[in-house]
Amino acid sequence: MYLPEASLDAIEQAVTDQQPGAGEMMMILLGDANRPDLGALVERLRCRGIWFFGGFFPGLIHDAVVYESGALILKLPARMKPVVVRGLDRQPEAPPDLAIASAGQGESAATAIVLVDGFAANIALFLAELYDRWGGEVHYLGAGAGSLSLKQQPCVFTQDGVFQDAAVVAVVAAGSAIGVRHGWRRLAGPVVATQTRRNVIAGLNWRNAFAVYRETVEADAHRPLEPQTFYDVAKEYPFGLLKEGQEDVVRDPIAVNAAGELICVGEIPEHAALNVLKGRPEWLIAAADQASLACRLPAGAQPLHSLVMDCISRRLFMGARIADELGAIQRRFQAVAPGLPLEGALTLGEIASYGEGYLEFFNKTVVTGLLYQLPRPSAAPAGVRA
Repeated sequence: MYLPEASLDAIEQAVTDQQPGAGEMMMILLGDANRPDLGALVERLRCRGIWFFGGFFPGLIHDAVVYESGALILKLPARMKPVVVRGLDRQPEAPPDLAIASAGQGESAATAIVLVDGFAANIALFLAELYDRWGGEVHYLGAGAGSLSLKQQPCVFTQDGVFQDAAVVAVVAAGSAIGVRHGWRRLAGPVVATQTRRNVIAGLNWRNAFAVYRETVEADAHRPLEPQTFYDVAKEYPFGLLKEGQEDVVRDPIAVNAAGELICVGEIPEHAALNVLKGRPEWLIAAADQASLACRLPAGAQPLHSLVMDCISRRLFMGARIADELGAIQRRFQAVAPGLPLEGALTLGEIASYGEGYLEFFNKTVVTGLLYQLPRPSAAPAGVRA
């Protein structure tokens, strides 16, 4: 359900109308523009005794249309109460144990929806610890929350409060088919990140990071790359963490500081091999189409929701052509889940397991997902062993 007006009264009424009960929870995604007071929202919903979680984002997606304000409210089957992991600015708290029973015969596997403060440090470290603890017990889909103003503030919430430098994990009692693609292509590299601090690159190939990056970008862009207008040009030339045999994991340089260090969204490991990437709208749209094509439902599955987490920087790069990207995803999903609107957010980083592999924090990427449930097997007739 999408609400154009995200007032406290409107959200509370929408949640009431959906009548969440035992074993259910509400996901509430808010547009950054004209969002309500999060503390007041938590207090209102907490009084109703329901489970809920959410965050605010630069944009919302409903029926493949982008909105900068409003609220997206989805009722989801829950396997456990949404939990908060605090302290991402320090050594993150240990993720909780997976306190859910394994899916039985005929039940869908679980899906962890993970929302993080998109400007927190140590996101990759938190995700590594989460994967170490939960592994393949669940599928993963999520995103970074926050404002396009780039000002860090409390941006994720549950029934336990509103949080900064934190992650919210909600385990949905549903299986998921997930696709991950970005479409950016290698322009130059690899170069070595010879000096880094979390999300800051100080050195490339034993030289000043900005100097090395500027040489490559200006040679292709044929326009100057200056600190005061850095992102106007840099949005077209992200870094890619080298992944042989598959798409690089993108890191988005968003600013340069006085020391010539590049500030990125997401951590850069020291001594990582990086490529400089380049994009064209048609490449990104084709990648989004491939991500949705990869979401294949098992036989007999009943689709519940079609979701997308699409990086806000893709919209900044593509402009109006973001409609072509979302339209391509929705057409694919309508073929396997007719009648379900495409819903999600424009995000500050995206979260998913990389195919069948490791859990990653992405930039400039689109993550698509179909949530589904499988029918329970019918009881065997008396005298017949199942």
